[in-house]
Amino acid sequence: MSIRLHSKALAALLTLLLALVVPACGSDDGGGGGGGGDGSNGDAAELLDKALKKQVDTADVKLDFSGEVKAENAPQGPIKLSLEGPYKSNGQKALPSLDWKVAFEGSSIKLDGRLIVTENNAFVEYQGRTYEVGTALYDRVSKLYAQQSQEPLSLDALGLEPASWFDDPEVGDGDDIGGDSTQKVSGAVDVGAFVKDLSDALQSPALKQRLEAQGSPVPKAPTKAEIKEAEETFKKLTVALNVDEDDFLRRLALEGDLENPDKPSEQANGSFDVTLESVNEGADIKAPSKARPITELLQQFRGLGGGGLGGGRPDIAP
Repeated sequence: MSIRLHSKALAALLTLLLALVVPACGSDDGGGGGGGGDGSNGDAAELLDKALKKQVDTADVKLDFSGEVKAENAPQGPIKLSLEGPYKSNGQKALPSLDWKVAFEGSSIKLDGRLIVTENNAFVEYQGRTYEVGTALYDRVSKLYAQQSQEPLSLDALGLEPASWFDDPEVGDGDDIGGDSTQKVSGAVDVGAFVKDLSDALQSPALKQRLEAQGSPVPKAPTKAEIKEAEETFKKLTVALNVDEDDFLRRLALEGDLENPDKPSEQANGSFDVTLESVNEGADIKAPSKARPITELLQQFRGLGGGGLGGGRPDIAP
């Protein structure tokens, strides 16, 4: 697409999602997420600090994403993606297990399927048939994942303060999620403050030490001009988080409007919403009883490598 969504702005958004959706591994500091708040930064900071230290080992996940880009040569119409099903962590260096229904709609394409990952294999269900990735390929991917996995750096180690990213956050009672009451932190994101906080994190001793140990270059901090560029790109960015009485993050909802500062007619908008139910109540994820080789499914999409999503895709639902 021709719309120029600046790399620093997009990196900031992705980091925000990762920081909030994937809580850092930490000790359980006890309950106390419930109760009323007066809307102060202190209340927001306390709720977020507790929630982002809680480890989610299992949950029923529901994720919805929708967006649309208005620009020359961009996909026409809105794009929607949804994922739903149980999730189970298998430890820091192991692939997680999951059983998710997957649905995608956009650009005249509609796909429905299912992704199943167990502790030793993976499967894809498409058009009523199930296909097996196979233990050999799964083992190779699993070993590579284990080699690259490291204990995540905490927000404290990076010097990140999520509450400071909000412009006057509000704290109050949220909707019940899975029968559990929640507190809600919501507000507009101060993009400049967030990118500045991210800039400081990039220069943190903890991150520098890890990157240098890996032989990776330490990224440069964004310049004042790049921070301003990010502020001009995000015309709107709002976040809402729900935290339950046991301090678990149960929902993250994000909405954003972006605009190319050099060409205002080029715009994008999107929303991201993920909800966690049955947190740490266990997850029963089993392999399907019958499955075909994954190569049979790949053959159905062989036309994608040559002519894109053109006329040679008879197996894709209209």
